[in-house]
Amino acid sequence: IGYALALELDREGFDVLASVLRPESVLPLQRKLSSRASVFTLDITKPNDMTNAYQLVTDRTDWLYGLVNNAGLITHGCIDWMSMV
Repeated sequence: IGYALALELDREGFDVLASVLRPESVLPLQRKLSSRASVFTLDITKPNDMTNAYQLVTDRTDWLYGLVNNAGLITHGCIDWMSMV
């Protein structure tokens, strides 16, 4: 959801600041976005990542029009093969 939203908002002309969990995900997303967009890693369990994200946002803009939290995991498979935990 977050990936598709970043692409669509960028296509519509919004300045997009998109975070990804893994460093190897930065370049593939950045290549699909315009030069207005910034892609950065953000693991909310790492204080340094939080500080860097805050600095990037405050350096890039005075206004934050929206924030989308799309943290989640999905697993596919037969129900009897899945853990309920």
